[in-house]
Amino acid sequence: MHRNGLIAALVLLVVLVHLDPCAEAETVLQARSEVTLPLTEYLTLMENVDAVARAEAAAAESSVLPVAELAVQETSIVWPEGAHERVAEVSTRFEVLLEGDGLKPVLLPVTGLPGRGEVEPSASASLRKTDRGLELVSSEPGRYVVRVWSHAEIERDDGVNRLEVAPLLAPVGAFEIDAPAASTFRSSRAVIAEESIRQGRRITRFALPRGEGASIEVVSDVTGTSEQRAIAEVSVATQIELGRDGASRHDIFLYRVTRGELSDFQVTLPVGLDPKKLTTDEGDAPLLVDDGVLRVERLEKLTGEGYLVVTSLLPESNEVVLPLLQPDVVVAERFLSLSSSIAAEVTPEPPKDFRRVDVGDVPKGVRDVAPVETHAAWRIVDNVEAATIRIAARPPEKTLDTVVRDRQSLTLLTPDGAVVHRDTFRIRSRSTTWTFRLPAGSELWSARVNEMWVRAVQRGGEVLVPLGFGRNGDHAVEVVAVSKRTLPSGKFRLGLDLGRVTEPVLHHRWRLLLPEDSEYRFATGDLKPVSSRHRSRFRADQVRSRSTWSRSSSMAGPGGSSALRARVMDAEGLVLPGVSVTIVNAETGRSATGTTDGSGHVDFVALLRGNYALTAELSGFATRRIDGLGIDSGEAPAYAIHMDLASVSETITVTGEAPLIDTRSSGTTYSFGTGGGHRRRPPRPQEPEPDTSPLYRYEARGLRAGLANGVKPIPVLIPETGKHLELAGAFPSELVAVVLEVKPR
Repeated sequence: MHRNGLIAALVLLVVLVHLDPCAEAETVLQARSEVTLPLTEYLTLMENVDAVARAEAAAAESSVLPVAELAVQETSIVWPEGAHERVAEVSTRFEVLLEGDGLKPVLLPVTGLPGRGEVEPSASASLRKTDRGLELVSSEPGRYVVRVWSHAEIERDDGVNRLEVAPLLAPVGAFEIDAPAASTFRSSRAVIAEESIRQGRRITRFALPRGEGASIEVVSDVTGTSEQRAIAEVSVATQIELGRDGASRHDIFLYRVTRGELSDFQVTLPVGLDPKKLTTDEGDAPLLVDDGVLRVERLEKLTGEGYLVVTSLLPESNEVVLPLLQPDVVVAERFLSLSSSIAAEVTPEPPKDFRRVDVGDVPKGVRDVAPVETHAAWRIVDNVEAATIRIAARPPEKTLDTVVRDRQSLTLLTPDGAVVHRDTFRIRSRSTTWTFRLPAGSELWSARVNEMWVRAVQRGGEVLVPLGFGRNGDHAVEVVAVSKRTLPSGKFRLGLDLGRVTEPVLHHRWRLLLPEDSEYRFATGDLKPVSSRHRSRFRADQVRSRSTWSRSSSMAGPGGSSALRARVMDAEGLVLPGVSVTIVNAETGRSATGTTDGSGHVDFVALLRGNYALTAELSGFATRRIDGLGIDSGEAPAYAIHMDLASVSETITVTGEAPLIDTRSSGTTYSFGTGGGHRRRPPRPQEPEPDTSPLYRYEARGLRAGLANGVKPIPVLIPETGKHLELAGAFPSELVAVVLEVKPR
């Protein structure tokens, strides 16, 4: 119980004892510290005590702790125009949040000497000057906006004008300096966010670390002569590049000339630095070093922005000393950046001279001309002459020698029980061979690597495929296997399995081509069915190449020195043979038509320069048209064209014996399902199911065309029509199989 509540209870007790006459007759004083009360009076006394305690608790809960927060701090500094002026005009805007009871004054960090101020709303708040500085005083909670105008004294030392800026105390802050255009701005702690020239004034927006102030310097042209010498500044970034072949440094200088022009770049090199390459905005330049000074004679005088990049090698050491290069113009800001292709920790020392910043804080012009991409950056906050870089290389992570990035499987089952498996793999391997286990009971028919036929070595059921040396260890492998099996009559369960791959497979797609005289239902499998209406759609990618070709073209144009090659593929990247490709010259209207070969290529030669329109057509696929293909004289661009399947049907079953039936209006159909029994259902017009006959014909045609040019033709009669089922999955098991329930008609 609170102290005030106890006092109130004792006072009430004394009043009851001395004022009630009945109590005086019945009360017997047994001890000095004890009293005796009737029961009704005692209960009344306790109720009063409880009421006082509840009132005090409610008052304590309703009270709010005082909160005084400086939310926003925006400062604008107007630098004087005259060289002899010593006072800058400063305006600062604050947003202050006050909450709770017992509000305390809020200290406002003001640059310079405050002159006048405004507070909104002003009914319950005011400003006052104290020994601490300018304070906001308010008797009511709320959000207040304060504007303060002040005068800041400028210190001048050897042609450099210096001004101390008040620290940033708010979580949101912005600073702006408005100075003559013929002056340069620099500060060791400020990060320049934006800079522009407007009406002869340089407007610079910068940011400060929270809780810190800064000393800003403005250098002006104070010669007082009629000769207009160049006014320029430079942003410097020393970029460290770490790779497996060693370490190097790139010193990047981004020059900005605001008045006059620069005829050369001069940089003082530290002792021991041996530059290997020199690049400017005018191209590569010779290395001319005289008495430790690197001088670059420009072809054209610089007015505006230009850059210089000096590249040198670093010694192999875990501790590298980086002496910094010194240009002959004012350094506005200096950064240290890192680009690494190996696992390593890089720490600049001493820590007080470096502040970690976001990569985006490095000026865009510096990042654009950097030889390599920047991964980390530090701002050099003090004028240091050298930095120490500690490099701790991490041990390389253990990686697999071989990874299958993508697997595309195609299985054809004929009515007589013949099975053809064609597997195509995209493999990344550091080995020169790869092992693949054939499906049970299958025989290796052919193999090729990177579109070249190879002779694989068989050891039992395993096939050893020679990979050779692919680009970056990437290989495209194709393995074809055939087998024969007996299909039972009546309803049965059909199990199909693929060859085993011991390496992890990132993505796997399996397409099955099945006889059309049966109905099928997916029972179980390591991959899951993918409906044809949910197949991914990709836009056609256009790939240009200025290289010429050694092979002959399939179609000659009207005469000229240009050429064009097209390669047609489906949405999944498989080539499409037999596609009719037509190109039309937009200026002359003359056209040429060709047909893609077994690898999906069609070439046009002897073309006139100009803009062309290309149209690709194939039955079962949507017509693809590309406009605005520009070809110059002597050029030979190449284009990759992707065609999507035509979605014009509502059935997935093809009846080859009844060509007069329009499958687009068939009343009932059977579709593959992931559960339930066999059933027939009418198609849903709002969700049309694409006809699988184009899918089957396309896959079968690709199987025949892809193998007819191989070592030997496949001894299997591939039907023209059938049913198509597609399965897909990621990171499947080593053994991939599927079980289908088959019901012959």
